[in-house]
Amino acid sequence: MATTVAQKVKACLAALETLRRSLNDVDEDYAELETSRVQLDDLKRELASAKEQLTTTKDVAVAEGAEHSRQQQLHAQEQERCRDETNRLQAQLRDLNAKIKDAAAKHQNILSGIKALQERLGAG
Repeated sequence: MATTVAQKVKACLAALETLRRSLNDVDEDYAELETSRVQLDDLKRELASAKEQLTTTKDVAVAEGAEHSRQQQLHAQEQERCRDETNRLQAQLRDLNAKIKDAAAKHQNILSGIKALQERLGAG
């Protein structure tokens, strides 16, 4: 019977050793799991930060795009105003050139008239 008890004690000790090893394996697995969880949490924070930066970047791009469109519209309006002013000034210049041409013709006519009068007065 002593042998049987000794065998049972040995078997119990062997079972306890197996249980201890299993618990150690579980502890190691738990430690690995905890490390993975911490890494996952870090990655989630990193992803959230990247999403926030992306949102901010998109917002800035949208705002800059809107400002660019506004500037283009202002530029187009200024170009239109300048075209209108150029057209107005060109029309005014054409009108002045026509007046100068008319005045030059009148001046020439007056000079011709004066010359003709001088010739008559000198001849008469």
